[in-house]
Amino acid sequence: MKKAIGHTAGLRTGPFIWLAALLLWTNSCEFAEDLAGTDAGKLEGVWQCEEESELLKSTSGIFYYEVTILQDEDVSNRIIIFNFYQLGPYVSAEATVSGLRINMNTELEGGFTANGTGTLSSNYKRIDWTYSVNDGSDVLDHVSATYTRP
Repeated sequence: MKKAIGHTAGLRTGPFIWLAALLLWTNSCEFAEDLAGTDAGKLEGVWQCEEESELLKSTSGIFYYEVTILQDEDVSNRIIIFNFYQLGPYVSAEATVSGLRINMNTELEGGFTANGTGTLSSNYKRIDWTYSVNDGSDVLDHVSATYTRP
């Protein structure tokens, strides 16, 4: 004779399944935050920049220079890029790392602002950027850049 499975079996296991799902979801959010911070730390170092400026294209074409990236000490998924847009070694831009994506919306010294995105290679040796820079005169310079390192 087969036993009938009533609704009470579902009532006993249902709350446990929901609790387990909630715990997994909460932990996955913490894991994502940890991962974002780890990614930012992997970007630290000196990078070679190859940058093409829309505004300055007619005068020089492509610019080559170095930038230094450090992980922010206060926000684990934020990086600080020194010599951004070749404004000098003490001028920095901030960007936020999320997986292989980098978002920038930052104010720079001298009234400059920069907005854009970067895509990080899976081996952390290349960043492809598209951003715009405003020098304060409301004229946007649309820039594409590639950061590489050995």
